[in-house]
Amino acid sequence: MSLYCIGYELVDRSGMYATLVGEIETYETWWHCLDSTWIIASPKTADQVKDHLQQYIGLNDKLVVVEIAGDAAWVGFDKECSDWPTNI
Repeated sequence: MSLYCIGYELVDRSGMYATLVGEIETYETWWHCLDSTWIIASPKTADQVKDHLQQYIGLNDKLVVVEIAGDAAWVGFDKECSDWPTNI
């Protein structure tokens, strides 16, 4: 199981936004405490996650999927976001 950071920039958020978010939420474990940024746990590769989500964005939209490895640090989040499991 790998952790991936997903980021996107949607030109027209009204069109595909709800569908994209719904698809990200199909991953069993996810974190969403920053606008347009998610962290998910998945056995898929980054390319497979990108391929899955790409069909839910427009031609002028941007999407990035990056595997997270190593240390992480954050500040300014509430307890629910700060306590999200990072040892998956």
